[in-house]
Amino acid sequence: MSGATETVATLKTEIAQLQQRISELESQVASQSTGTSTQQDSAELERRVAERTAELRASEAKNRALLQALPDMLFIQKRDSTYIEYRAPSGTTYVPAEVFLGKKITEIFPPELAQKFLHGIKQALAGKPYLMEYTLPPGGFFEARISALDADTVLTLVRDITERKQTEEALRMAQLSLDYSIDGVQWLDRNAQHIYVNEAMCRQLGYTREELLALSIADIDPAFPMEAWDSVWNEVKEQGFVKLETHHRRKDGTLMPVEVTSNYLAFDDKEFLCAFVRDITERKQAEKEMYEQQALLQGILDNAPFGLFAVDRAGHYIMCSRVAATNLGLTPEQVVGKTDYQILPQAVADANAEKFQHILDTGNFQEHEFVLEQANEPTQVFLHNWFPISDPNGQRYAVCGIISNITERKQAEAERANFQEQIIEAQRHALRELSTPLIPISDDVVIMPLVGSIDSRRAQQVMEALLEGVAYYQADTVILDITGVRVVDTQVANAFLRAAQAVKLLGARVILTGIQPEIAQTIVQLGADMSGIATHGSLQSGIATVLNQHNQYNQHKQ
Repeated sequence: MSGATETVATLKTEIAQLQQRISELESQVASQSTGTSTQQDSAELERRVAERTAELRASEAKNRALLQALPDMLFIQKRDSTYIEYRAPSGTTYVPAEVFLGKKITEIFPPELAQKFLHGIKQALAGKPYLMEYTLPPGGFFEARISALDADTVLTLVRDITERKQTEEALRMAQLSLDYSIDGVQWLDRNAQHIYVNEAMCRQLGYTREELLALSIADIDPAFPMEAWDSVWNEVKEQGFVKLETHHRRKDGTLMPVEVTSNYLAFDDKEFLCAFVRDITERKQAEKEMYEQQALLQGILDNAPFGLFAVDRAGHYIMCSRVAATNLGLTPEQVVGKTDYQILPQAVADANAEKFQHILDTGNFQEHEFVLEQANEPTQVFLHNWFPISDPNGQRYAVCGIISNITERKQAEAERANFQEQIIEAQRHALRELSTPLIPISDDVVIMPLVGSIDSRRAQQVMEALLEGVAYYQADTVILDITGVRVVDTQVANAFLRAAQAVKLLGARVILTGIQPEIAQTIVQLGADMSGIATHGSLQSGIATVLNQHNQYNQHKQ
């Protein structure tokens, strides 16, 4: 805008000179016309005046053309701020001249802004050109330059700088974004030298901005070979951007893992690489911890004696241990990514799908066994323990399972159950013999002493033992001693009678000994038929009677 002011000042000066020169020439012509000069002198003078006038008019036209080309509004004002001339740039739609001409600043602008203009006019008339910026509704930005034309007149050139201000604001915001970015930002020229670094870059490396700007990329990246700079530059230029991981050396000598994203930029016929540098120390540490956790998990998966697997909501296996895959005759790689419908029989896959969905819907734990039968393979039995897996928000996204092959255990349990049944049967037989002992006292006499309570089952055992004993010992007399029996009900009494009748059918007889008064009363009340059954009050009496009878029988035979 200073050039426009100088042009206007020059124009005013040249016009004044032109007017002064014309006056001088006119005076010379008048004086010569009254003197003794010749007609030739007069003609020469006129020619010179005409030439000078043409030159001045050409200069005036040139300067006016320059003013017309300026992008500024032009105002000429008196000392009291009255507008006496106004011109808007060619092709613009600014307000018409009548808005300003003949009016003072205080009649047009708000008081605060008017006072600034008045102050500027005062400064300009004092020989101090004045520059000011101001805004007008609805938000436009303007720049006004005020300079003196003469002792009572000022020239004000006003330029609309809204676009420039917006650009400056955008650049300022961009600069602030770069300066306060959490990532380091570095601009490198074609020679790998820093031309800009932000505060984050300085903090990352521990340098001041001045120190860092004096370094090249090789000074902070010890692994970067300078001989490869041209190829790196060309690669970024060709692809637009390149991302890589490397290490930067801090001022204290320590290394920092970083991720560098380099972008190619061209501006004002200059080329740059703009790189965003992110400190990935925490990420690398997290990756290391994650790798260690994955290695730990993989070690468990590979060496656990049971199978582990996980299935997502879509039914795909997202994890499978070696043992779990081996149980299916597959490898983990053949399982991961597939569904049960691709590796298991339809019925098993349907059952699993239903259970998976139930666990995902309810979050409940489930345990069940299933039998897997495959062609040309022995039947396998598996135990499944399934439970849901949730994300940090509590959303269930997978089902994890622990699977154990319990085929051998089931076989062992069956064998153990069979063996246990055999033991139980042997124990039952031994107990039966103990509860119904049969004692031979001679070649043809046996005794069965009974102790304790007699129920229907034991009564049945008594009958079986009596019949087996008679057959085994070829006895003709059986002494059934119930001295140790406290209670005999109707069912037991009937059982004794049936036993006696059964023994009688085998050709032997039954002698009942040890009948207590209470039992005798019960038998009488029952009306039991005791015919064919000899009774004695005590076992000794029964044995003595039987032995005496046998002795008499043997003596008679002799």
